Amino acid sequence: MLEEETKKMEEKLELVKKMMELEKEKRTQVKKNKEGTVWRSATTQKQISGYSQMVVQQHRTNQPNLPPTTMIMGKENFQSSKGLNGSRLGSGQSQRVSGGTGNQMTVNANTNNTAADNLNKAINKQNPTQSNAGQYPEIESFLNEVQLPKYKDQFIENGIEDLEIILELDEKHLEQMNIPLGHKLKIMKRIKDLRKDRGMSVPESRQGQRQKVDGGIQANPADNVHKEVRPHQRQDLEALPEPDYSNLHTQKQGSTNTASNGSSLLNGNYNEQESHKQFLEALNAWRSAGPTNQSKPDKTVDGAQQEKEIKPDLSIRTSSAQQAVRKESCWNCYKLFPAEQSLMDQATKRHFCSQGCYDKNMQANQIPCQYEECSKRFVKVVGTFVHGKWFCSEACAELDPETQRLRDMLENGIEFNNDKVEGEDDGEDYADDNDIDL
Repeated sequence: MLEEETKKMEEKLELVKKMMELEKEKRTQVKKNKEGTVWRSATTQKQISGYSQMVVQQHRTNQPNLPPTTMIMGKENFQSSKGLNGSRLGSGQSQRVSGGTGNQMTVNANTNNTAADNLNKAINKQNPTQSNAGQYPEIESFLNEVQLPKYKDQFIENGIEDLEIILELDEKHLEQMNIPLGHKLKIMKRIKDLRKDRGMSVPESRQGQRQKVDGGIQANPADNVHKEVRPHQRQDLEALPEPDYSNLHTQKQGSTNTASNGSSLLNGNYNEQESHKQFLEALNAWRSAGPTNQSKPDKTVDGAQQEKEIKPDLSIRTSSAQQAVRKESCWNCYKLFPAEQSLMDQATKRHFCSQGCYDKNMQANQIPCQYEECSKRFVKVVGTFVHGKWFCSEACAELDPETQRLRDMLENGIEFNNDKVEGEDDGEDYADDNDIDL
């Protein structure tokens, strides 16, 4: 079976390959017929050079009333070639060429001026060196003195156009202009020199200055660094001063003098036997939890203090005498109590700590007898269950009419079935082969 299936699959694959080859040959033939192109309308004989002119002519024929093409001179203003030529002429000639009312003439003049301004701005952006050449000589001379002429355009963009503004510059201003630190120092140094020459006040530079704390003492910024983070410096590893050995001899003499007065153990009175005896007494007292020969002082009992103390429950206290007493657990509240005080249910053999727990358990677990003439209540453990009913005793179960009827039905049914089975066994005859008519 597997070989047949593989042969069928191979035949299908060969058919698919043949179909793909046929389609490929058809595509190559179509390309050859249409000179190497896929599109039906495409040919290689047409020229592409006149395509743009064809599009423009078709556009003009479809929409002949369009205005001439315009040239963008700014974000908002537009101007045609005629308007640009008119702006180059005089004011009178531009008005004659434009014609129309006075309002139209003023509008054309304004548009021409704005267009010219935009054109100048665009040219200046393309050639910034040529536009600023010859302008702002004070800035050029100042920056040439500092040998930083490359910041000329940056100064002009920020509105710094003469020497008066330069003299008012500060370190913050140069930081806002994004000038590097080294170049900033050179510029500020030159500004200070110019201010001194003119007799102006020179502000103190804050560059590299330490922060001052209270009292006018300069604070070292390295002190704020944590000692564990800060590397060890040379001043941190200074050697301690050498000790003074000149007073050493005098100190020894003073100590010997004090010992001679009686404070020294070598010169004092010491009895070794007495100290050993005291040690043994202390050891015996520690082992026996106090000396036996000493009389204990009479303890004074404070009744008020005893009343404040919390008295433990007598039934829970575990003393050596009470541990031998057997205890029981209440079936209702699970409390431990002596077995002598228990109240036991004779039917269920359950122990209770009090009459209240006994009554609660009986009310929760007792059910009434289902014999109508009996009004007793009992626990199911003690009762009898007959034909789906609970009774307090077997006597009530026998007296109940429903149970009697069910019992009679069961007995009669069993006897009837037994009689029927016996009769069938006596009169039953089996057919032989001779009795069957073929």
